[in-house]
Amino acid sequence: MRGDGVDALVSAFRIFIQGNTLNTLFKRALCAAALGLLTASAHADSASAAANFFGNAEKAGIDIGDLDPAHALVTPTLVKGLYATYNASGKLMGVINEAGTLYGKAGVFSTLGPKPGSLRLMTPAEVGELRAEVMAHLAYDKLIKVTYGNGGGRKILTFSSVDCRTCFIHETELVQATSTLNTTFYIAPASLRGLENRGLALMEQVARIMCEDKPGVAWQKFWATREAPPAKPCALSAQSVHRDTEALSSIMAGVKSMIQAVPMFIAEDGSPVPKNFNLDMTPEVADTMFGAARKRVAIAPTTHWLAAAKRKS
Repeated sequence: MRGDGVDALVSAFRIFIQGNTLNTLFKRALCAAALGLLTASAHADSASAAANFFGNAEKAGIDIGDLDPAHALVTPTLVKGLYATYNASGKLMGVINEAGTLYGKAGVFSTLGPKPGSLRLMTPAEVGELRAEVMAHLAYDKLIKVTYGNGGGRKILTFSSVDCRTCFIHETELVQATSTLNTTFYIAPASLRGLENRGLALMEQVARIMCEDKPGVAWQKFWATREAPPAKPCALSAQSVHRDTEALSSIMAGVKSMIQAVPMFIAEDGSPVPKNFNLDMTPEVADTMFGAARKRVAIAPTTHWLAAAKRKS
């Protein structure tokens, strides 16, 4: 959908990014992930992140509002070293690091230290450092990989929604540019409706796509036929995929990588790739936006904000 329709889609996606109160099934899925589906090391890291964050908040005299340490659930995100926090209702409250010195919420990241006091907004320079670390620690292998041509050596992070007409147009236009395009998209899928607003069935289709041996092929076939592959045993679910994309959206908004567009594209260095939705995706336009020659050089990150917490002896 173009023109006025984009604004409506963007507004809906903003609601999705900000997080929804999750249904009981999702809450159960979160608990299952925390109790049975995570590895032992993930358990330890999540527990360490929670203990450090709430400990730092208490020392600083900071009220985290609806995030009660006694009932909060902390789970890993698609960025190694960052963890999503959920309140007792199952609502995404924010994102923290393992050291417990970061808190990301509502599109901004704040730091807890080093001195006691209120949360301090990260400076632009600090956000840039965190952005570089996020891009270096992003689990691309857990996203839907769609390759055109030889891939162009590219890693374009894409937020797309299966009930987004603009996304449908984008996918259709890319197919038309296939003969000349060399690029790779890593897709974080979602539904603009959210799980509570008729989005559960759509996300179940997404989970079936991601459970395929070749999810990228299944993704392209879905847009061509509007049909997902049959369900089969898989560790992913509609709830877990929704959770991962929701948290990743919050992270990318916090490091200032998002733009007001659906779908959203983020280059290798964490900078947004703007798309003119009123411009047809000719092979020339596609190459200008996504081609190998347009690859951004990723900033060499330090390991600071996402460093593992120091273990007490």
